[in-house]
Amino acid sequence: MRQTSSNARGTVERMIYLSGCPRSGTTLVGNLIGSARGAEYDYEPATLHSLLSVLPDLRAAGQLDTWRLLFETYCHEELLLGNLAGRNFNLNPHDDSWVGHYRPLEEIAARQAKGWRKYELDALAAERTLVVKTPGVLPELAQVARLYPTLRLGVLLREPNDVLGSLLSRKWFDLSPETAEIYLWPYREVRGAKVPVCIPPELDRWWLDAREVERAARYLLVQMTAALGVERAVVIDYDALVRAPEAEVEPLLHAFGLVPTPKTAEVAAGIAPRPSRYPDLVGQLPEPMQREIAETTDALRSRKPD
Repeated sequence: MRQTSSNARGTVERMIYLSGCPRSGTTLVGNLIGSARGAEYDYEPATLHSLLSVLPDLRAAGQLDTWRLLFETYCHEELLLGNLAGRNFNLNPHDDSWVGHYRPLEEIAARQAKGWRKYELDALAAERTLVVKTPGVLPELAQVARLYPTLRLGVLLREPNDVLGSLLSRKWFDLSPETAEIYLWPYREVRGAKVPVCIPPELDRWWLDAREVERAARYLLVQMTAALGVERAVVIDYDALVRAPEAEVEPLLHAFGLVPTPKTAEVAAGIAPRPSRYPDLVGQLPEPMQREIAETTDALRSRKPD
């Protein structure tokens, strides 16, 4: 059995993973948590989309140790140590993932002012918390949480109608192959259409015949239902956060054992509520799906930390 270092296993056991349905507020919350003392934040590492998607297959094939080796190595060696050495940061201020959104630029410059030895980085890593955000992977993360009982999972919860409106405005679920190639990979092909891998195969025919709003709603439900299966997940109410950041930010960080910094206050100061601009999309869904959304949302909201 191949194993990576105990340092890498420790990084994963301490890490915070943020997810939720796309368009549910993961970018804002990632900036807040990524600004905390001792947090090392990675914004949507692309490789993790594919690595998480193959977990069920490797588990079924008896290759779980292989998956652990790859996951732990990537999280520790590439993400955490790469951050500490100043190698991973996006320096383009026009991108959502710009490091300046969550870290002072002088701190990044200090990391890049010297070369780093591996033993130095490993020593620093033991005192840091890796924070990763990847929307749209809650079914896979529910399995990861069972593999690593001390890993902390943060789940974004936003008013479903606003999530649906945002998804539909971007036409992510219109079945166009170009959209799936950009936003919904990894996927499987069914009758020439690309279906996100989180959608159960028994729903393939339904997926192809459903209306666009129904596909978006089912995708949302798949994500939220998976979160319900992780008892210790920290539910983050996006709507409450943007309504009253002064009351919500510190308890949010406390739920993950983190302490705010001056940068956290700067991020929080920029939070402002946005009025909903979408029609009643949930009301356009079949009644059973409307009930399922309401019940799942209520169940998640009831688990938000006090």
